Amino acid sequence: MAHGQSSFRRILLSRILLVSVPVLLVGVYVTYRKARSTFLETARQNLTESAVRKGEIIQQSIEALQNNLASAGDAAIARSDILMVNY
Repeated sequence: MAHGQSSFRRILLSRILLVSVPVLLVGVYVTYRKARSTFLETARQNLTESAVRKGEIIQQSIEALQNNLASAGDAAIARSDILMVNY
């Protein structure tokens, strides 16, 4: 009788393992895919925000250079006017 119970237990354990191992593997795979998807979305969002910030910094630099160029041009015109008045 002990041999029959052992065989039943072995069959029961093997059936449980045959069902639970694939379910666990599918769960791990789904978790991996979700984590990977979340990571990629976060990386994409961070890259986009970084690009926008850098674009804004470049735009501000361009505006500052344009203002400096305009000021330098105005100063050069003022100097040339002073030189022309002195002659």
